[in-house]
Amino acid sequence: MQTRFPFQYGIAAMTELPHVFGVMEGDYEGAEWRGLASEGLPPKWFTKDPETRFEEDLPAMVESIRHAADIVVNSKHDSVFSAWFSLYQQQDCWARTEEYPPLLAHLGTAFVERALIDGFCRGAGLSFVDAVRSNALGIELGRIHPELAGTDPSDWLPSAGQSIIARHTIGLGDPLRRSDIPEDERISDGLPHALSDAAVQYGLHH
Repeated sequence: MQTRFPFQYGIAAMTELPHVFGVMEGDYEGAEWRGLASEGLPPKWFTKDPETRFEEDLPAMVESIRHAADIVVNSKHDSVFSAWFSLYQQQDCWARTEEYPPLLAHLGTAFVERALIDGFCRGAGLSFVDAVRSNALGIELGRIHPELAGTDPSDWLPSAGQSIIARHTIGLGDPLRRSDIPEDERISDGLPHALSDAAVQYGLHH
């Protein structure tokens, strides 16, 4: 995938990145399901080492995802949460042994988690919101934070809304106004380039 113009963040400037897609198959109460997940693998997003090249970092990102996927293959659990909790612990232990930083290690955990939740919700005929509110995912908050033991996600969630707020990430090099863009660098593809134009076209207000 290519960007329309360089996206600068931290120690990186991104113009293109590989995208990984995953498919997970399983069953719930005798009904088979298929879950999907995808992730962009941007330079230095999960690996912050300024001494390594992207060509060195990419295999580590792929390995994190593959290792997490290998953990859940042919595994059986009572709930989505139980599967995630077991995966998280095993992936974390592996990462410490391999000296992988947590953010890189749990790239794999999060990727598999999304495919698992997607598949479960499809199989159960539930939206993500309903699955969380009804706790069909079997989330045990006390296993993450002991002080939350005995409570359910719905005890902490606000009432359901009818809309969501879109996130617009501003890169370190993004022009704020159209006048900030040199004439020979302006993009004429019908989409906004400067932040001020994006705010008008997309109705950004946060």
